[in-house]
Amino acid sequence: MKTITFVCKFLSDVVLTTSAATEGVHASLDYIPGAVFLGIVAKRYDSFKELNAAYDIFHSGKVRFSDGQIYLNGQRSFKTPLLWSAPKSEGKSGVLTFSAACNKEQMADNLAKGLQFKQMRDGYFVLNGNDAIKVEIEKQFALKSAQDRETRRAKEGSIFGFESIAAGTTWCFRIDIDSSVEHLSDKIVKALIGVHHIGKSRSAQYGLVQIDEIKPLEVKAELFKDLFIYADSNLCFFNEFGSPTFTPTVEQLGFKNMKIDWKRSQIRTSSYSPYNQHRKNRDQERLCISKGSVFVLTGETPSNLPNRAFVGEYLNEGLGQVYLNPWFLKYDEKTCEFELKLGKTQEPDLLQDYAAGEANRFDQALLAYLRTKKSEIGDSFYITNAVNEFVTKANEFRGITKSQWGAIRSIAESSKDADELMNQLFNNSNAYLTHGIAANDWKEYGRCDKLKKNLLEVKGTLNLNEYTVLLASEMAKKSNRENYE
Repeated sequence: MKTITFVCKFLSDVVLTTSAATEGVHASLDYIPGAVFLGIVAKRYDSFKELNAAYDIFHSGKVRFSDGQIYLNGQRSFKTPLLWSAPKSEGKSGVLTFSAACNKEQMADNLAKGLQFKQMRDGYFVLNGNDAIKVEIEKQFALKSAQDRETRRAKEGSIFGFESIAAGTTWCFRIDIDSSVEHLSDKIVKALIGVHHIGKSRSAQYGLVQIDEIKPLEVKAELFKDLFIYADSNLCFFNEFGSPTFTPTVEQLGFKNMKIDWKRSQIRTSSYSPYNQHRKNRDQERLCISKGSVFVLTGETPSNLPNRAFVGEYLNEGLGQVYLNPWFLKYDEKTCEFELKLGKTQEPDLLQDYAAGEANRFDQALLAYLRTKKSEIGDSFYITNAVNEFVTKANEFRGITKSQWGAIRSIAESSKDADELMNQLFNNSNAYLTHGIAANDWKEYGRCDKLKKNLLEVKGTLNLNEYTVLLASEMAKKSNRENYE
């Protein structure tokens, strides 16, 4: 089997909801389902169908698209194993213990030391030496409104919220290709690499991602007394009657002559009904054992144990992927403490760098906006002062009608620039103030020359068009009064 690893970077916020419902709260997933990457390749379904390979690639499970996990500093993240328990006291946060394996004496000893443990159920971690560093996934929330297609306005009573994963986060995933279809691996890789849209609201501002190929990522396995099966993805099983079940047999987990120690095993369950976009309907409800669950098997452990395996159903969509005896589950049987310590929770550098870049981008946009507003306010202030100065001394323009000032304002509003304005008023062969009926009124008392001189003085310092519009408006008001101030 051939394994190819990829990295997926979010170029915009991405909406990956926990439910296919169109109403209510849209909470975001904390991983990318393998079905998303399957869907990207399925866009070229017809090209694979022409090669009679569509069933093998998309339905048979011979090609398995894993879930996308956070990728930081060259490492992938893991869902926190449900075996881990940490003290409630923050001062003892470095200790990780396997509480389900403790006997009564060990539990009494912990209580005597003031250690009260609680199960760790949420979040992801990356490995840094012997420390497990919790990963904080940055999320955004936005309110949206549905559109009324008839009025092209916001639809009344249709406001909803989207929780999205922030742009800039980087994820990794892999595809496992069976040897029987390995000759199609280049075609599959070509379909994946590049820019794509995923998730909901792809036609809006969400869902833009970039996918590239990277070197394979390995997880070291350890030799334990018992066998630990860590669920790297959700697991789905059917019983002998064909019904979904939460209690798989040891054979369904891939082993014989072993038993599942349910007392020490830690699992969580969930259910969902995937929505099939092609058929516009939901598929059968799936009862899943959640990722991060751990099965403990006792008995004779096989000697040649692989570090990774596939169990259960829906392998093509990323379900059923497990690790066998991963080293981060190794613990001391006497103290029940894991060798791995819990490091301080921190936001990954990559997300911090991106957040800083985003803040800087928004700061620059804000500064540019403020500069523009300052310029507009400053120009408006000086234009208003210049107009007021002209109006208070414009007694010689008595007799110019309101309609003439209105015509000047109209010319100023329609002119593309100051030169066109001056040509329309004074310089053209049919200029408004030097030809036609209005020319005689403007020649009297040298009104035309005085206005032209004033506009030429303003032209070099202020926006002439805006100045002329305001000047004509104020003079029209003044001409409407019976007496000058």
